[in-house]
Amino acid sequence: MRIQRIPFLETQKPNSEIVDLSILNPIIEKYKNKAGNLISILQKTQDVFGYISESAFIKISDDTGLELSDMYGVATFYSQFRLKPAEKGLWKKPTNINNVKTFANIPWIIFNGAPANAKYGTEKLKGTKVFALTDKFIQW
Repeated sequence: MRIQRIPFLETQKPNSEIVDLSILNPIIEKYKNKAGNLISILQKTQDVFGYISESAFIKISDDTGLELSDMYGVATFYSQFRLKPAEKGLWKKPTNINNVKTFANIPWIIFNGAPANAKYGTEKLKGTKVFALTDKFIQW
């Protein structure tokens, strides 16, 4: 006995963007009846949306007859696939805020040179590491 699946639409999620899954139709039609088609379909889907959403998995499964568990297994096995969108910062665009620590070291390294930077750190990990503590601290 097969259990009827309840359709889940990306638009039902709170704070989600509306996704037009009909964009996948030409991709699915191109690879639908080819052996070993799953990776190609997942790659093209990620090329279109930047990641593979839950609703994209469901559409691909419905249109190709591939099992969701098989598709998810392949997508999580290979590191090339993203199941979540890239983090968005200011104006809903990715930012370099996570790289501020790296950017902060660049002027010193350019001014003093890589050999001077390599004098710091350990034998295996050359250079300095800037770190920051963030919380509500009491200033002494």
